[in-house]
Amino acid sequence: MVMSFWHRVWRRFLTTDERKLVIPNDQLPEQPADFVVAVGCTLAPGGFELSPQTEEIAKVAANRYRRGGAKALIALGSGYQPGQMPNTEAGLMSQLWQKIGIGLEDIVVADESYNTYKNALELRDTLEDLEVKSGTLIVVAQQLHAERVKLTFQKVLGPAFTIYIVKAECRYGGSSKWFLNSPRAFLFWDTLSLVYFKLRGWI
Repeated sequence: MVMSFWHRVWRRFLTTDERKLVIPNDQLPEQPADFVVAVGCTLAPGGFELSPQTEEIAKVAANRYRRGGAKALIALGSGYQPGQMPNTEAGLMSQLWQKIGIGLEDIVVADESYNTYKNALELRDTLEDLEVKSGTLIVVAQQLHAERVKLTFQKVLGPAFTIYIVKAECRYGGSSKWFLNSPRAFLFWDTLSLVYFKLRGWI
């Protein structure tokens, strides 16, 4: 049985076992997706390195891209408002990909958005700039964040795009943002964010 949105939210207040709350990976299409999108999940303190969460997301996205067929890898997100950090999530993900042998011509950097809703808007604008009006996207996100990412991206991009979620199983800690330094803190933060997004009509 498919649970309603509010039932799923209520379950988050009844358990702290993340394994019971994360959504499953989507069954990926037999045909290659058009793009693989890595959704940033903060930087390490100081802003000169990726957080462990974003680094894992970038690695999972790169592995998925190397299976072939996608037109490009999209690094998505700044993670912070302008001027707060010396680097962006997307910029450092691009650097990591280049270090492991992925060419700059295969990478699209979209690094101006600093929350999940703005990520979705920036992804939509990036696809428009690439003159892509429809297609399939494999979107890689942190395991608990993945549900909010999927709901938000589907709402913003609309039915012209099919989104397949792949979770990056990330450890907690090592982030410049407090809520990613423990499972309970992030469960609290992400649940409140889910409710806020729903009330705003973003999902």
